[in-house]
Amino acid sequence: MVHKRDAIYANPDATEDDYMKAGELEAEYGEMGGYESESNAGNFLSGLGIKDDMHQMLMKDIPSNMKVRVLLAQALFGNPDILLLDEPTNGLDIETIGWLENFLADYENIVLVVSHDRHFLDAVCTHVADVDRSKIKVFTGNYSFWYESSQLMARQITDKNKKMEEKRKDLLDFIARFSANASKSKQATSRKKLWRNWLLKILSRVIVSIRVLYFNLCVK
Repeated sequence: MVHKRDAIYANPDATEDDYMKAGELEAEYGEMGGYESESNAGNFLSGLGIKDDMHQMLMKDIPSNMKVRVLLAQALFGNPDILLLDEPTNGLDIETIGWLENFLADYENIVLVVSHDRHFLDAVCTHVADVDRSKIKVFTGNYSFWYESSQLMARQITDKNKKMEEKRKDLLDFIARFSANASKSKQATSRKKLWRNWLLKILSRVIVSIRVLYFNLCVK
């Protein structure tokens, strides 16, 4: 866009229509925030700990420990509709992490964050997506809320499994005691079928769990 505009102004044979087009390009460039882009980029770099004397350097000349920060600034720049960040706090100091937390907390568009930093997730997340056994459950709240909710569900599952184990023992005990009893043989056979169905259900869950990779996805 800028190159087209500049080419029109540099053309000595440009017509009135060309200048009208250049004016439209100027307006479009301004609406996109083009005139503030350099200062905005500088703000991102400074916020992420890149010193001013590095802002005009080529990427190959920037210290290795700063390159990830430059790439992070590039991802944040331009107010993207969807921002996907994978472990964004890696290599950042506490001050820079605080700046990033404040920026994301005020970000109006969608942010998807994958991180092992629970404190960072607590600061920036409004929803947590829990992916388990090929299913996604979305929780409203930050990481701590999700953790407490998941622990509660785990206890409920444990209690349910305990009751199932008690039922299993009762079934096996009934089958062992009455399989040879003619008057109880039909009931024992019925209990054997229940036992087989229960066992197949447990085995199917084990097979599925082996194939599933579990991870937490924070969603803002």
